[in-house]
Amino acid sequence: MLTKYRTFFLTSLAFIALTICVTFSFIFLQEKQVKGQIIDAASGKPVPLATLEVGSERLFSDNQGQFITYIQQNGQIDLHASAPGYLPARFTFDLPWYLKMGEVKVQMAPTGFTGYVVDAWSAEALAGVTIHIAGQVIHTDSSGKANLPLTELKTPATISIRHSGYLPWQRELTRLPQDSAESPLLIRLEPHTLEGWLQSADDGQPLPGVTIKAGSVTTRSDGEGRFVLSRVLPNTEIIVQPDDRFIPVRFTFQDQTTTTIALEAKGLTVNVRNRLTGSPVAGVEVQSANRRASSSKNGIAELTRIPPQGILQVQRAGYVKQTLAYTLSQPITVSLEANAMQGRILDALSGLPLTGARIFLNGNAQSLDSHAHYTLNDLSQEFTLTVRNPGYKTIQLAWPITHTGALTALAKVKTQACQSAPDDNAPLCLDLLLEPFAARAIYIPFGLLSQPDTIRGLFDLVERSELNAVVLDIKSDAGELAWDTQVEQADWLGADSGRESWMSLQAFLAEAKARDIYTIGRMVIFKDDTLAYGRPDLALLYPDGAVWQDSSASAWVNPFIEEVWDYNIALAKEAAELGLDEINLDYIRFPSDGALGSIYYAQENTAKTRTAAIRAFAQRMDEALEPSGAALSADLFGLTVWVEAESDMNIGQRVIDIAPFVDIIAPMIYPSTFIPGNLGLSNPSASPYEVIYLSQIEASQKITGATQVRPWLQAYWYSADEMLLQKQAANDANSAGWMWWNAGGIYDESIFESK
Repeated sequence: MLTKYRTFFLTSLAFIALTICVTFSFIFLQEKQVKGQIIDAASGKPVPLATLEVGSERLFSDNQGQFITYIQQNGQIDLHASAPGYLPARFTFDLPWYLKMGEVKVQMAPTGFTGYVVDAWSAEALAGVTIHIAGQVIHTDSSGKANLPLTELKTPATISIRHSGYLPWQRELTRLPQDSAESPLLIRLEPHTLEGWLQSADDGQPLPGVTIKAGSVTTRSDGEGRFVLSRVLPNTEIIVQPDDRFIPVRFTFQDQTTTTIALEAKGLTVNVRNRLTGSPVAGVEVQSANRRASSSKNGIAELTRIPPQGILQVQRAGYVKQTLAYTLSQPITVSLEANAMQGRILDALSGLPLTGARIFLNGNAQSLDSHAHYTLNDLSQEFTLTVRNPGYKTIQLAWPITHTGALTALAKVKTQACQSAPDDNAPLCLDLLLEPFAARAIYIPFGLLSQPDTIRGLFDLVERSELNAVVLDIKSDAGELAWDTQVEQADWLGADSGRESWMSLQAFLAEAKARDIYTIGRMVIFKDDTLAYGRPDLALLYPDGAVWQDSSASAWVNPFIEEVWDYNIALAKEAAELGLDEINLDYIRFPSDGALGSIYYAQENTAKTRTAAIRAFAQRMDEALEPSGAALSADLFGLTVWVEAESDMNIGQRVIDIAPFVDIIAPMIYPSTFIPGNLGLSNPSASPYEVIYLSQIEASQKITGATQVRPWLQAYWYSADEMLLQKQAANDANSAGWMWWNAGGIYDESIFESK
């Protein structure tokens, strides 16, 4: 029984144990529920679509980061989570056997990283820095820190920074900082640096030692004009402050990294003018110290980088050099005096160039080009200018190179500003206008100088009539002079003595000039009692050595002897210098009457030698008188214009020999001196109009060049009407004026038109 109970007890106990085991096994092996959420460890936000692995099971979180899974496991449970942009997470938790459900929160750390932005020079943290990374914009906090949310790095990523006052920064990441030793990332921004170069605007040379300011930052340019400014903020005003030679510059900084600044030098503006004309002068060199400038076509020169005060030198060819003081702050005007002159010689009426004109400076001939341009250089402080052209009033100017002197001199003649000239920028460019002039003259014999009132009466006649000139004997047929000469030979001979009470030539000329009367001084050349008897060695002689005389008992000097030429040339020059407008040569020939065959010449006397002598004398006289400004005329026998050109009529006088060297030939075509048959007229004396007209035409045809023909008319023997016919003939034949001859100086006023 005991065994029976014992067996029952053991059986019951086994059953209970089995029941308990089954119960516990059921409970232990029962499926459990795990519910959880995946969240971002940094932001606390859910992480959707995270992959979870629990045992052999794989599942995904939903949009809220939540998940549910079922397990048949008690105790410690391992959960593996992964999600893009996050570090893999492993989460282990215990689920007691007696719980059928467990809840978990799984935090996943983002794969982003931390960065710090600092000043590369001071290491000072930079707040508010804008960082661009992976399409996102992040800003640093007050400590310069920024969380950079780069969660994964499958391809290189670029981080870029632009911050005011600093150079742009950029870096390409090929790995995350956590994958290296760079955690956190330290970004050092280089302060913005402006590098510049200073140079002068006028010559491009570097400017060292110049002060440059940008806010509180100040620096100076080095020896190459280079400067560097750092930590310059945008819109900062930069001031460039050079020394007092240059103009300061201000500009606004706009994030540029380099710049070149050209500084304009402070300058002195010099306005250069021609003092006489007031026109600008180009090409003038203006200099102070070692700085030079040249004036423009407007006469303006800019001289830069010179001391605030100093001495200025202004010079140009053709002008008198000037030296003057200046003050840099004030423009200066310089008026230059010309010492050069150019222009053209023109007909005052037609404006045509007078290419045959002759111009003399201080007695020296100057050249004219084919357009009648003249150029006078290096004029002295005082000079005399003479311009001559046959048929025109001679211009004679004398002035010092001063403003007043030039104006005074030029006021006496007609001029105009140049229309064209070889040098368009000539210092003084004036066209000189010669006025056509035809002398309408009466003759005043030598003896009337003893009667000043008679001469003044003749001046009155000229003033109230068409007359404009007088011919005065200044060297008479006897070789007497009308002035007190300084020619030694003439003074020794007494050619100027014995007439102290007479009107002097100087007084005669002064009164004529005051009345604007053209003066012609007649000189008898080779008929000369004074020289012949005083110097028989210069005279024409008889074979026995006595002084030869013509039919009127006048003595002659030898035209072959050059000392005779020189004597007359010296007298002519002296007379011209006294102010005569014209020197008139008469008896410029060999004798024509008397015992011609008995003359002893002491050399061969032929047409060839005679004409050569007269020609050479005329040429030498012309050369000697040219500088004086006085015109030169020569009286010729009336028949010389009618004979063959090669014929000298045995007196050595030919138009072709004399005309080239004088301004005017004056044939003495007195109608009463022609004999029947002359000029093809049966009675020339009875045909005054024809004689004058035909002779004037014939003479004009025999001359070439600029030489003109002015005839002598006969103011004696004829009636007033016949004298009027002579004048009419000369005018009709286009003569260059006319001269009336009356040995006594007596004229019928009715033959002259009143003014």
